[in-house]
Amino acid sequence: MVNNRFLIGHYGRYDRQKQTRDFRQGFYGVELCSFSNEEDIKAIVKDAAAQNFNYGIHLPLRSGRWRLRDAQYLSKSSQCQKESYSYMEDEIAYACKYHPDYILFHFPKPMLLDTRVDWSSWRFADSSEHYWENEYPYQLFLEECNKFFTWLRRQAELYKFVPVLEFDLVNKYIYNNEEFYQLFSAYPEIKVCLDIARLHVQRVLDKYFPVDCFIKQYARHTYLVHLSNVSVKKKINHYPALPTLNPDEGWADIKMYLQKIKSENNQFKLLFEHWSNAVNEQQLQECYDWITEILTE
Repeated sequence: MVNNRFLIGHYGRYDRQKQTRDFRQGFYGVELCSFSNEEDIKAIVKDAAAQNFNYGIHLPLRSGRWRLRDAQYLSKSSQCQKESYSYMEDEIAYACKYHPDYILFHFPKPMLLDTRVDWSSWRFADSSEHYWENEYPYQLFLEECNKFFTWLRRQAELYKFVPVLEFDLVNKYIYNNEEFYQLFSAYPEIKVCLDIARLHVQRVLDKYFPVDCFIKQYARHTYLVHLSNVSVKKKINHYPALPTLNPDEGWADIKMYLQKIKSENNQFKLLFEHWSNAVNEQQLQECYDWITEILTE
């Protein structure tokens, strides 16, 4: 049985209809993000205690407290960086009143873009969410990452949660650099989230991205996988991972990605980060059954 590693997500509010339709007996739990109503947070925490499931936080737990969803802790602006750390500390302190299993942060923020690649198909929330790689020297990146990892470890020790970094768009500072990679050995309590849809989109757009090597390297540190399917060609994202979706038509090869991850580490938890209302109940169960089969074969 692997369904005790599965989670569903609630974004914006506690969707009780989704909880009833999507959640299965024995699932590990739920991931919460950007709730607008504190009563919803309290309600799902209460249900988790009564029904014996867990919950993690995709920062921020509360919506509307920052001009963007993600803090820009690697910003070259000292003022923006200071505000970002302050914002994250406030959100962590608030979230940890509810004792989550883990807290997830997008990384890196801002992202660093390879100047050789056309990124016009990538969905950026705001132009301030990225720098071009040649605008951000590698040594500065490494220094700021060391600072961030040190801060994050202190927060995790203080509040007793598992810190998880979800890789966003990555550049060669991350995928082609042993010095950066060693941070995960120096800070073993900091874990990784691999988002299969993001991996696939970058693979499609960025011919320089060595996705197989990247997965092999970081899968061993992976605590959580975010799963949905995506087609750059069809401009569809967060679609349920159905076995009928053909990679030849631009969809991600879900089985291939999961097999590559599990060959290095088959202990990760898996969040179905999809719009489940895009399919009927039978298709949703087919998705669950197929992923279970891949992880157990």
